[in-house]
Amino acid sequence: MSRYEGKPFVRLIECYILSAIDELPAVYEQKLVEMVPALKETYNIEGTWREVVAEVMQFPDSIDEELRGMWNHNQAIAAQKNQILSAEAFAQAVVDQNFPSEPEGEEDEGEEE
Repeated sequence: MSRYEGKPFVRLIECYILSAIDELPAVYEQKLVEMVPALKETYNIEGTWREVVAEVMQFPDSIDEELRGMWNHNQAIAAQKNQILSAEAFAQAVVDQNFPSEPEGEEDEGEEE
């Protein structure tokens, strides 16, 4: 089973984290920009893809600064242990530890009553 199977918003959160720590590849950024109309329609929220994710997740205004602080702290720990912490691994760990469930609004899609 894929990490994102049945949980498509998880990848959006991970991309948000990667963007906040300046590690989001440009190709992902472009794809996310292209997704904005669908995100706006799905969540009835205006804004950039980052603004939509932040509002759906109810992130505080300080989230980017907090994520950068966590990234720097965890990078320092990894360096002390002569290890490398990839940005992807960091983003996945943050999601797994802090956002274990899919936000409301995605689960009902495609289901008929």
